[in-house]
Amino acid sequence: MRDYHHLLRPHLDALERLAQSLGLEAKGYVDTGPLSERSYATLGGLGWIGRNAMLMRMGEGTYLTLAVLLTSLEVGPGGVPYPNRCGRCSRCVHHCPTEALLGDGTLDSRRCISYWTIEHRGLIPVGLWAGIGDWLFGCDACQEVCPWNRKARSFWRGFIPEPELAYPNLEDFFYLSSKAFERKYAGTVFLRPGRTRMARNALVVLANLGDPAYLPLVRQGARDVNPLVRATAAQALARLGDLEALRHLRQDPELQVAEVAQVLLEGRV
Repeated sequence: MRDYHHLLRPHLDALERLAQSLGLEAKGYVDTGPLSERSYATLGGLGWIGRNAMLMRMGEGTYLTLAVLLTSLEVGPGGVPYPNRCGRCSRCVHHCPTEALLGDGTLDSRRCISYWTIEHRGLIPVGLWAGIGDWLFGCDACQEVCPWNRKARSFWRGFIPEPELAYPNLEDFFYLSSKAFERKYAGTVFLRPGRTRMARNALVVLANLGDPAYLPLVRQGARDVNPLVRATAAQALARLGDLEALRHLRQDPELQVAEVAQVLLEGRV
């Protein structure tokens, strides 16, 4: 889908200008400042924090995107708190692939697929690969099983998944240059991790699928210009049983890649 930061920014800019025209100081954030948007939303009575650690409200479920406008306007006490409607339901907790949800409205980001595939800059620990499954970018497992989301009325226009983004051509992450990648995916959420980390994620998914037909793409990853991709490819090659290609990575000029390949080969002896 399109990057929600870009979609919300024009609306927030318009509110900033309106506030400033009224003589107020104003500054807007779309998930870019040290602010807990969901906390402000609950204090303002917009919804409740579900067991999935997201803001929820009846009618929209978790299909919400938040922005914050700070102003110098003095306001009174907040409104009536929005009642928590999760009840005894814990489907999101039980369906989390990596057991990241703690059940009390918080999550362990060290186990969250969205964190590892979007925010993390290094190697993804092999112990988490199985839980990632075929999630290439982020994870919606907890949202898919939420009863409130099944009752959600609609997405905001611009947040409807686009086929070429929902099911991207994985070859783009291996054969496009970083500049070509940025041009093709301009304005989309894929620019946040960038080509390198999308290639890393794709290798994890290909290894999890376990189909030898994907080996040519994994071997291409082993020749990538970025050592992060090559190190991940080494792990994927080991998973898919291509030891010959893995042996070549023992001679990789990047020490980290060579060490990963060596350890994997030693484990096969």
